[in-house]
Amino acid sequence: MPDRYGAAQIFEAVPRTIWALPHSVDSPVPINKELFMNRRVIIALALSSLACAGAAHSEPKQHLPLVLYGHGEERSPYQSFFLGPVSYMKKDEAAKIDNHVCLKVMVNIISGWGGIIWKYHPTEPDTDKVGLNLKGSKQLTFLARGSEGGEKVSISYGISGGRVNNDTASGMLDVVLTPKWKRYTVSMKGKDLSLIRNAFRLTAVTGHKKMAFYLDDVRYE
Repeated sequence: MPDRYGAAQIFEAVPRTIWALPHSVDSPVPINKELFMNRRVIIALALSSLACAGAAHSEPKQHLPLVLYGHGEERSPYQSFFLGPVSYMKKDEAAKIDNHVCLKVMVNIISGWGGIIWKYHPTEPDTDKVGLNLKGSKQLTFLARGSEGGEKVSISYGISGGRVNNDTASGMLDVVLTPKWKRYTVSMKGKDLSLIRNAFRLTAVTGHKKMAFYLDDVRYE
């Protein structure tokens, strides 16, 4: 039965034993037709398995906006974890500053570093999901401010431990915080967001004193 490329017809047209010249013209090596057919079947099965594996790991799109942190709002499956020396890190998820309820992160170490990250953490045991599909998101946006102003921080997504992992997209933004609330936006234009494990990461390097920063309304929309 010919396939779409007519390969079956080609194989039927050749003798049962054909000749190839892998070593020298003087000593051709016979190659059996069934060997070719078996290899062809193996390759087809391998390609089919790869396609099935890719389909199995595709995730449905998440409903947007997807909130990582927002006081009084429903949270996403992403969970926050400290970065850096955990024993020197503290947070208050209902801190108040200027009558604004927010997340306060304190890096209580001198000449060190620390931060916070929102990573996908499966709520169901024995799941093979490693991230979420955030396709359709136009931007990552958040409110931030420093305790004094002038705090230098790095914002990123799709990155953990300074390297890209399973995430299909990544990006980084360096900002200097002000003592007043300011909204920051990271464009997702042209990004493949089909699998995002590390949704939001903020790190800061402390100088000769401890540091604190505030976050609110962290979301993909």
